[in-house]
Amino acid sequence: MQVSATTWGTLSKLLDEALDLEPPARAVWFAQLSATQPALAPSVRKLLEAHASSETADVLARLPTLGSGTARTRISALAAGDRIGPYRLKRELGTGGMADVWLAERADGAFTREVALKLPLINRLRRDLALRFARERDILARLEHPYIARLYDAGVTDDGLPYLAMEYVDGQPIAQYCDQHQLGIETRLELFRQVLDAVQFAHANLIIHRDLKPTNILVTADAQVRLLDFGIAKLLADDDTARETQLTQLSGRALTPDYASPEQIKGEPLTIATDIYSLGVVLYELLAGSRPYKLKMQSAAQLEQAIITIEPQRLSGCITAQTAHARSTSQQRLLRALAGDLDTIALKALRKSPAERFPTIAAFAEDLQRHIDGRPVHARPASWSYRTRKFVARNKLAVAATGVVATTLVVATIVSLRQAQVAIEQTTMAQREAKRAQAVQRFLLDLFKTNTDAQADPVRARETTARELLDIGAARVTQQLKDVPEVQDEVLSTLSDMYRAVGLDDKVAEMERQRVETRRQMFGPRDPRVAEALIDLARSLQSTSGRQQIPSLLAEAKSIIDSRPDTPEYVRSTLLVEMARLEMYTAVTQMRQYAHEAARLIQLPNARRDELATAWRLEARANYWLGDWSAAVILHQRSIAEALKSEPEGFNLVLSNTLELAEVHARRADVATAEQLYRRIVEQSVQRNGEGHVDTVHAEIRLAEFLHTTSRRGESRLLREAILKKLEQGKGGDTPNLVGYVERSTATTLFNEGLFESSERWTSSDLESRRRLYPNSTTLATALLIRARLLIETGHYAEAASLLAAAAAVRDVAFGPGALLISSSPQVLAQARLSIVSGRAQDAVEPLQKLVSAAPPEGVLLPIERVRAQIALASAYLQQDQTERAIEAAQSALEQVQRSSQRNYYQTLEADAALQLGRAQLQSGDVRAAQLNIERGLQLRTANDDPNSPWIAEAQIALAQCSIALGNPAQARSLIHRAAAIQASHSQLGSHYKQPLADVQARLRTGRSMAAYQRL
Repeated sequence: MQVSATTWGTLSKLLDEALDLEPPARAVWFAQLSATQPALAPSVRKLLEAHASSETADVLARLPTLGSGTARTRISALAAGDRIGPYRLKRELGTGGMADVWLAERADGAFTREVALKLPLINRLRRDLALRFARERDILARLEHPYIARLYDAGVTDDGLPYLAMEYVDGQPIAQYCDQHQLGIETRLELFRQVLDAVQFAHANLIIHRDLKPTNILVTADAQVRLLDFGIAKLLADDDTARETQLTQLSGRALTPDYASPEQIKGEPLTIATDIYSLGVVLYELLAGSRPYKLKMQSAAQLEQAIITIEPQRLSGCITAQTAHARSTSQQRLLRALAGDLDTIALKALRKSPAERFPTIAAFAEDLQRHIDGRPVHARPASWSYRTRKFVARNKLAVAATGVVATTLVVATIVSLRQAQVAIEQTTMAQREAKRAQAVQRFLLDLFKTNTDAQADPVRARETTARELLDIGAARVTQQLKDVPEVQDEVLSTLSDMYRAVGLDDKVAEMERQRVETRRQMFGPRDPRVAEALIDLARSLQSTSGRQQIPSLLAEAKSIIDSRPDTPEYVRSTLLVEMARLEMYTAVTQMRQYAHEAARLIQLPNARRDELATAWRLEARANYWLGDWSAAVILHQRSIAEALKSEPEGFNLVLSNTLELAEVHARRADVATAEQLYRRIVEQSVQRNGEGHVDTVHAEIRLAEFLHTTSRRGESRLLREAILKKLEQGKGGDTPNLVGYVERSTATTLFNEGLFESSERWTSSDLESRRRLYPNSTTLATALLIRARLLIETGHYAEAASLLAAAAAVRDVAFGPGALLISSSPQVLAQARLSIVSGRAQDAVEPLQKLVSAAPPEGVLLPIERVRAQIALASAYLQQDQTERAIEAAQSALEQVQRSSQRNYYQTLEADAALQLGRAQLQSGDVRAAQLNIERGLQLRTANDDPNSPWIAEAQIALAQCSIALGNPAQARSLIHRAAAIQASHSQLGSHYKQPLADVQARLRTGRSMAAYQRL
């Protein structure tokens, strides 16, 4: 069934709606759908039928039907030591509304980790709760955040008992932790801000929790919060609401009444405001030691009525001496601490109407931070007396020595004078800004008059393009605005942004260079504002041929900043961001440190957050290269959420983050997630930037590359041809970085299809440009590696060895000693290939064994690097006549691919494993088994490679060897004839291709017997 992305979104919602209904109600619902949406009804019917047969389920969702009798019997007898799937139960942690939770450990030896194993309650194992259980599993799989308990695994035992393996959090509920440690108000607020950070992250991923309460918020011994139990969370709909469905109604309302919002009690649509209300109750309890409503009788009905109709008391109106003691203070001091701002903030979160609460979690957190900093909070009207009190609170030392009356008069005078001074400053500043705006406006109006009839050649004037207008403005700015440098600086910045928007990076750099000179004239050479302009110039050179200038520009900026203590923090953090970017391909560990420190500075109170998304993105990229893929996913998701706050300006950062996040998922072999991200960002870039924009072309080439590696080579080829045509037409901008990436990607694609001669041109061009633009960088190492692989296959072994040594030297510097093998696996595999084909297999064994034994990063669905290493190891063992070890390694590789849910996407990997196993079996004398595996490998290679691929010929030669061993020389001659024709089509091939062909041809000529052949 082929549907568009938009239609799929609609179908997905309809499917969720239908699955929430019992069969009789679903029949009525479907009849109504057929009448109102006849075009969609057939597709919905197919999805429902497919769902019933598990065809639409993903890896985690492919679970047997829940609620079987065997599961009921089994769960009632659970005890410590029992096995649940691959886990062994240790002790029961507790019982919740839908599940028992056990402390368990992995029992199959895959890895060592204690988990919280969640199991459904026997007396609740109904269809509706099974659906909830599945929903919790799917939602948690999307949430990776340091303050949210992680989902590690999900599955069903052989007898039908489902389980979730979650991060075991050794902690206490937040309210209990705070009281036990007698934490003060400020410390409690800091913990609560961690909670807000986690919930904001969930909201950014379109997920609301719906059951936030202290027992779902644990605090660890090191004072780190962990949010638990997204079991009743709902995915937000397009209008940011989630409604109570029949699923919810059947199982009872999914809420805890003490923390439920009015709209939850009334069964109304739910939004992020629902979580804000529940967090308001949690905050109330943390600060005041009680909940907002005081009832004469603690009945559920009275509580629900109170939540809907009664206004909660102020925090400061319900404290006791016991409450104060638990907060390490006196009752009077606690009263003063809570009265005012905290009263107002808590009550705003608890408003009956969702529209009157904080609009977002971020706004909630900001007001708490403003209170902590002693600044006026947005939840309170900014009266004169309120501002005065805040001033006094922030300046206690200045006013402490005076009497009460004098203090009041002084403060009133100071505030009045300050207000007057601010008013004057604002007036003067406003006048300056107005004059500057008018000057900018006049310049732009004059510029656009170039496009009107009031010109000597009005026809030509009307034909002036936007690009030509920009060029005209750039040419005029220096002369027309030389007497007003402030205006010149602003116009240059505007032109820079415009050039950046149309993908003209060289022109962006030209504008930024002029800004540096303008600011030097305005402020002098050692002013922090010059350093800021130098940083902007360095950033603009990233994608140009002038990027070699970046280190000296950043060094000059750093020298200015180090000599000027008055440099704003945002300039310092921006420098760190650019230094991280500079080290991206040369010192990855240093890159991560710079980016992490930049993010820390940006998150300080009152700091500008402009570069936070970029800092997180760079830190994510470094973590990915260093093998910490889970951290990379978390940071990329944070960066995307932050960048979305500045849409549409932040789209470029969303695009780069999404492409890199997709790459992480692709390396994990999570094909569905990666493909969704790649296609979505291509579609969005086309809509926002146009078909020919540099970012669109870059996203398309990444998608084409991904499709090629996941066995969709026909679609990949068509997309790549369209991309190359765009570049030939001058689209995509004159950006060396993009051109180089396209060249490298094309070279790799052609090589992987066996088109060595076609790949030759691209590898040479790419290597030349990498040496020029990125000396001593990992991107140069990659180009060296690609070129070396081609040289190995074409028989230039010595030259390949030289390039591999150069690539290894660069990588050792970039990743540092002791870097994870996963980062250097392409280098290890290429070096091993060279050793094997040149007759030195013994040199390949140890590094390949290390790669095989290295634990893959967390979350990997198919350990591709390990499988490739096992295939190469089998080849090395075979060359050393260690046939049994070769069979074992190849068999393991093949089984991992064939068992994987991602098998169909990695056909050439399966082909190589099957071929290597077949060769080993042939050498052991198991010819029939060898023939089956080699035929399978040949079939897969033929389906994916170019018809003249040497790897197809290689498989044909191996199959011919089987035919000879089985006494079928005619079939062997036919296969050899085809293999020889393929090899003849290549101008250069290594001896490791030619020699096996010559050997088999010789055997066919001499007609050696089966026994003689086996002895060979």
